[in-house]
Amino acid sequence: MGTISQVESAILAQLETTLGATVKVKESLGGNWTLDLLRKAIQNAPGVYVAFLNGRGNPNRDGYLDGSFVVFVVAKGPVEQLRRQGTPRVIGAYEIVERLVPVLSGLRVDGVGSISVTGVDNLFKEHTFELGGTVYGIALTLPGMPMTYQADLASLAPFLLFHAEHSLVAGEDEPAAIDEVHLPQ
Repeated sequence: MGTISQVESAILAQLETTLGATVKVKESLGGNWTLDLLRKAIQNAPGVYVAFLNGRGNPNRDGYLDGSFVVFVVAKGPVEQLRRQGTPRVIGAYEIVERLVPVLSGLRVDGVGSISVTGVDNLFKEHTFELGGTVYGIALTLPGMPMTYQADLASLAPFLLFHAEHSLVAGEDEPAAIDEVHLPQ
């Protein structure tokens, strides 16, 4: 497993330990937020999503990156106050943030280092209000992540087919184009 995957897995494991069944969704986010993804996240709220944002090189250490991750906290409710504060039956965004910040700050990832919490931000304000949700982002950094993963190339399957679906208009279910390229081996 590569370093980025290892860090993401450690964060997800901590989310599971800390939040348990109080949230419906605990998963990684593989790409940028779209309106459709935001809509689905709010429908399935409360939930938490982990994303690797970027890695910045360190001029004094080749092969290492200072990594940035974020945990998105998604809550929903009929009014904004209940989204943030929760109810006796449903956890709110504030409580999720307050449970996560102390356990993510200093979280040790074996062989990689310790995570720091660098901030909490209110995100997607206009769209989330319209959709009945609230989203907060817990910003995390992990300095000096080693980029030393070496895959066993013999264990990988041959790459025979490249398949991509492109949608030129956000929110449509049908792709505008499908591309496939068969690669000779």
